[in-house]
Amino acid sequence: MSWRIRTGSSDSVTLGGTPLDRFVQDEVLVRPAPDDLDALMRMRLPRKVARDRTIHVQGRVYEAPDGYAGETVTVLFDPYDPFRPAHMLRKGEATEIPPRKLDLHVNATLRRLPKESAETTEPTTGISYLDLIADHFYGGDKEGK
Repeated sequence: MSWRIRTGSSDSVTLGGTPLDRFVQDEVLVRPAPDDLDALMRMRLPRKVARDRTIHVQGRVYEAPDGYAGETVTVLFDPYDPFRPAHMLRKGEATEIPPRKLDLHVNATLRRLPKESAETTEPTTGISYLDLIADHFYGGDKEGK
């Protein structure tokens, strides 16, 4: 194979000339990149904000604003540039909020969201077994008997 064929500098029947000539012909069809290309190329990850308002994203820890504990948010970040700030979106909102890098000392002094109650209340059947036992052993109800 000759050098001209390997490098693409020869005339091509299918392209109608060299690849460079063909590109110059169609240069007007090439659109410029949007201004917010960096924002469009960010990775989106859903994350649940912990009770202490922290969010973990690829080994980095961020702190969400007050009121976000327990919610699921979408974190927008550049996985290839750790120095570029991350942003987060609340469900149903369009405004991006920059979370702060975690300050362990300040975070340790903040109030936590209480844990969800692990107890599940059983639905009542309408029968109080304690009252039935009391009636049986103590001679009926206390009002009229």
